[in-house]
Amino acid sequence: MSVTVVTDSTCDMSREMAAKYGIVQVPLYVIWGSERFRDGIDITMAEFHRRLMSSKENPITEEPSIDEFAAIFQKEIDAGREVICPTIGSKLSKTYASASEAAGRFPGKVEVVDTETFSGGLALHAMLAAELAKAGVPLQEIAARLRSKLATQRGNMVLPDVTFLGRSGRLNKAVVSLAQMMRLSPILQLNHGVAESATQTNDFEKSRRQLLSIALRSLANTSKIRFMVGTVDAPELATEFEKEIREKLIGGCESLSVYACGPVVATNSGPRACAVFSMPID
Repeated sequence: MSVTVVTDSTCDMSREMAAKYGIVQVPLYVIWGSERFRDGIDITMAEFHRRLMSSKENPITEEPSIDEFAAIFQKEIDAGREVICPTIGSKLSKTYASASEAAGRFPGKVEVVDTETFSGGLALHAMLAAELAKAGVPLQEIAARLRSKLATQRGNMVLPDVTFLGRSGRLNKAVVSLAQMMRLSPILQLNHGVAESATQTNDFEKSRRQLLSIALRSLANTSKIRFMVGTVDAPELATEFEKEIREKLIGGCESLSVYACGPVVATNSGPRACAVFSMPID
């Protein structure tokens, strides 16, 4: 039986890339006062940025409902397909809980994987799942392969302003308070789905340079690595990262994609945030 990959919109995957891999994305929501926008569908990044800079209200985000996931799962199953569903980490969003609850309605037909990451890190899982599905790998084995990557995947990011992430409750309050008081640019790392401070400087450009060093340091003995480099309204920074990674990992970089983070991720990271996600490939 064929397998369809269903993921959520925090993977920040373009429609073109999703179509290439045959990946279905379930949108999260950006809520601005009484308005509710589907991530990547109802609001563009240009409009999001304009509103973020001018609005007195702060946007919040919301996970897809159980019924929304169930409807998509049902459609695939009715078409004779099983579903592998990698989601944003369960410690970062309630999306995993919604997808898992929905999957319970289809025993043996849907596997939901808590990837313990988001954005480009989630995209790496979704693309790997799509490749395995295309190769005819069974559903349960695809899920096992994705879970085997949790120990070796990496996610590092630098934020010019921690206010956005602090407001969401996804970063330790002590780290937020210190960074705000000292005007620091922290370099964060994902540790099993939890954003932690790796180090911090008082200069964003310095933090940006250190981010790449930290991201590559743990991969020194790895032969083949896939990268996703994302930014919020800062494509020039992504281009710089891409160049540096290719120069420093000659022969070790199996693939590298540069992408723009979407509104849900931007709500929690703020403008000009940069992130480097990696996954070693067997």
